[in-house]
Amino acid sequence: MTNVLALDASDELTAFFRRFMRSHAEGRTVAIDRPGADNGVRCRYGAEGRENAMDPMEAARGRAFVAQPEEGRSWWQPMPASGHADPKLVPSETGFAAVSMGYQTIARGGRIRPHSHRAQVELQICFRGRGRVVVDGESHPLVPGTACFLGPDVRHEIVNESDDDLVMMWVITPAGVEDFFAAVGRERTRGEPAPGPFERPPDVVAIERGLGMNDTTVDG
Repeated sequence: MTNVLALDASDELTAFFRRFMRSHAEGRTVAIDRPGADNGVRCRYGAEGRENAMDPMEAARGRAFVAQPEEGRSWWQPMPASGHADPKLVPSETGFAAVSMGYQTIARGGRIRPHSHRAQVELQICFRGRGRVVVDGESHPLVPGTACFLGPDVRHEIVNESDDDLVMMWVITPAGVEDFFAAVGRERTRGEPAPGPFERPPDVVAIERGLGMNDTTVDG
């Protein structure tokens, strides 16, 4: 039997996100900043899980943001993934810290190292190309339209074994993985040639732990 979560009213949706943020913060502080706004809002959840400022749903009420394919910041990624990451809907633009979304292009022969997220739920959807996703040791094919739900502490790896780029669309809640791409990558200007392969920062594991990513190693 399929269980369906029905949220029929805005107050129910607000209550849902309140419960989610309180349940999954686990010591992480989530902040909303709207650069340049006259009345920038901040929403924080600390280790005690208590709302310290504006509710995230209220922070987003009445806001809209549309990102075109060529818009937004982009980051070349180090080996072994190579390729580039393109966060699209992020809290600095949407004012909503509960979720972010973007694309990651994995170069031919590249892979996203095995990892898990301590307190985030991630959706991975194969947008273009072919490869495989390894979830807790079990391999699954990736073709356009393949969709993955990856809960906290689920170890996963994405591998491009094809002769073309593999493009994955990701959605993660709460937001934050976009900060990882910026921390380990090099800013990319659209249309410029790809750089040669480059190494991850030597403190990559510390960066990952600081952003709630587990099950990684320096050599992994």
